[in-house]
Amino acid sequence: MPQHGDWNMPVAQDVRNVGYSASELNVNRGGDPNSTLVCRSVGAQGEVASPFADGILRNSYESKTNEQFGNLINWIASAGFDWTAPNWSLVPTDPCNPSLSQPAQVVEDVACAAATGARPTGRAATLWTGTDGANFFYVARIDARFGAQAEANRAENNFNFDQPQGTGQANLNIVNAYDRGIVGVGGGYLGDTGQWCVLFSLPSALDGNVCANAPLVGPLNGTTLTNFSEISLGVPPVGNPQVSFYMAFVRPIVGPPPGVNEPAVAVSILLEPSVTLEGGDKFRGDDVAFGFLPASAGFPWMTGGQ
Repeated sequence: MPQHGDWNMPVAQDVRNVGYSASELNVNRGGDPNSTLVCRSVGAQGEVASPFADGILRNSYESKTNEQFGNLINWIASAGFDWTAPNWSLVPTDPCNPSLSQPAQVVEDVACAAATGARPTGRAATLWTGTDGANFFYVARIDARFGAQAEANRAENNFNFDQPQGTGQANLNIVNAYDRGIVGVGGGYLGDTGQWCVLFSLPSALDGNVCANAPLVGPLNGTTLTNFSEISLGVPPVGNPQVSFYMAFVRPIVGPPPGVNEPAVAVSILLEPSVTLEGGDKFRGDDVAFGFLPASAGFPWMTGGQ
């Protein structure tokens, strides 16, 4: 389990090699291109640009807002849309079902997987977060689709654990990481325990009732979502071809908060390597979303900073 600073991150099953030196973490650098976890640049169609690139974006030195958002959101913005002052109500909330009016820049016709930020007003650049002083709350939107896009199904109530038979399926895992602190020892911000839950609509507020009446609820044990199995998608009538739902997390606050420009939590969705080999999940930029303190604007580049 690689650790960066005080962060606690989940074990990755398809990491071939990890190196850490001079405060730099390299995952699969120069390693197996079949892995879903890489530290190298990825082109517009999901192609690996170079095994020697220094970042997961097309150009890790680009800090302009419009360049970065173009790598994180699979959408062709309409004329006049300005990423330096984005109107998020115009950005598609469903990253796996583009339309003629909201086209994608990368066609994902094998499989799609995305973990994105959401607010009651629409999509967001970061996870929705909140705190009551004792606990930290965060919510991610999860979308996945297996096979070519069919008629759009945006209803956020089609979550299930169908187990398709045969080879026509895709398995996905949802993982989370956090700025870890330990009571009496120190370190980061959040504790290892807590609660997760699946929601079919966004809660009205982020507080101690966020998981009340949720259809699926379970405890957190470090990065592990106890009692939560991987999601299997398949071709009908064998299995469900797509899911769309929200996941909420509650963690206790055990230490000092991070800076406003530093993330406190992250949620990611991982697709099995065998599906990515067939061209699944070509657009990797929406596979992970970060959450910051509620008063934070996110990473500096999100507001046009460097």
